[in-house]
Amino acid sequence: MLASHSLDLTSTLVQTEGMFAAELGREIAMLNIARGRYYVLNVTAHAVWRRLEKPARVSDICESLRRDFEVDCATCYKETVAVLSELLGEGLVRVIECGS
Repeated sequence: MLASHSLDLTSTLVQTEGMFAAELGREIAMLNIARGRYYVLNVTAHAVWRRLEKPARVSDICESLRRDFEVDCATCYKETVAVLSELLGEGLVRVIECGS
């Protein structure tokens, strides 16, 4: 697992370049050639992944997910940060620091 960051509503993340992905119905399969790893994201993780094609703040991702799924704010935040932390730990997304 890669170094972790503490994520909050103001954290901005984006997909890591060089990922190969293919949609499988509502899920997505991804290949990280640099790490030699294969991933399959479930519906929820796929929804988060799609929102990271361009840099996005955690708060904006949560708001978008709340519009698409019937979920309360606290649950959405908790589950979104959990997905983002996993993606970040596997090197599939990266945090964009202020000024980057």
